[in-house]
Amino acid sequence: MTILTLPGLGGSPPTHWQSLWEKKHGYRRIEQNPWDHVSFPHWAEKTVHTLSTLHDTPIVLIAHSMGTHVAARIASDPDLSVGGLFLVAPPDLTSPLLRGKISGFSTRVRPLSIPVEVHISTDDPYSSVETARAFAASLGGSTVFHRNGGHLNADSGIGFWSEGHACFKNF
Repeated sequence: MTILTLPGLGGSPPTHWQSLWEKKHGYRRIEQNPWDHVSFPHWAEKTVHTLSTLHDTPIVLIAHSMGTHVAARIASDPDLSVGGLFLVAPPDLTSPLLRGKISGFSTRVRPLSIPVEVHISTDDPYSSVETARAFAASLGGSTVFHRNGGHLNADSGIGFWSEGHACFKNF
């Protein structure tokens, strides 16, 4: 199995749990350019290109924030070997915090026939619990709630996020 991380807007700095997991466990990152503006067509193309080079193994994507929307949209591509999605802190695409920073996204996603686990914080500034839960439901995924975790990122102060990695290992 190949495990790839897909960060969100701004990438994941060295203190972000995705970067820490990559360093400790050898997970590989799907690099995007630019990190400061998320264009769905560009990010999807880069992600699909990366995944299409991995033919011999099922792929699990660990996506955060805007990366969750990219992962959810490309996972149904039958030419890719996506075997599961571990999605953390999916933002509301209409959030004022994202205005002018994202383009080309659609809120429409469809149920997937692979395991999907969506992690939601009860106080995420980028999304309400209801919006994040609806996103998970539209994918046919299960939902895990984290109390007062903010955006579940480096700014939330969760560091390595051991709780999240324990969930991932049981995914």
